[in-house]
Amino acid sequence: MSDFATRYVTLPDLLDAYDDAYYEVTRLLFEAGRHPEPPQWLLSHVVDLCDEYAALAEGSSEPPPDRGTDYVAAFAEAGRRARHAFGQDGYIQTDHLTPIGIMPGSATVQHVVNELVSHAWDIAHAIGAQVQLPDELCDRVRESWQVYFDSYGRPEINFEPEQPAPEEAGAADRLAAYLGRTVETPTV
Repeated sequence: MSDFATRYVTLPDLLDAYDDAYYEVTRLLFEAGRHPEPPQWLLSHVVDLCDEYAALAEGSSEPPPDRGTDYVAAFAEAGRRARHAFGQDGYIQTDHLTPIGIMPGSATVQHVVNELVSHAWDIAHAIGAQVQLPDELCDRVRESWQVYFDSYGRPEINFEPEQPAPEEAGAADRLAAYLGRTVETPTV
């Protein structure tokens, strides 16, 4: 495993972490469906993310299927596809071509978990919900993003500079603030 991948992969059980992130995003997508204007680009992005990385894990070059705008169903299908691909015998341990070069499958799964956990906060924030993920998972995702930014820089197109988090902020809010999201003090 490369030095970057060794530092970047912070999760002790990647597939369990993927499952936690998948179920949380699914829960939030159900919630988002009850709002008049959920963030369509974000809902589409989590679906496309799973399809894109599932295709990488499968070794497929076919474009992802058009899953329509039923984001709950689309994410369920794309997420199951990714989970199946990541769970293939030996995938996590072997090297594969990724957008940042040849990396072990563990780095790919970590990246997808990082994205899903981060976007779970974005979806929750957009619809006025709370993220229900273990603090340890959010903290380990933050550690992984730190390794990525230390190695590749903070891409300005997707990440604002780190923002302050309220003193009483939970792990998901601290992660969001680290990624440049504005985290407000909760009202009681």
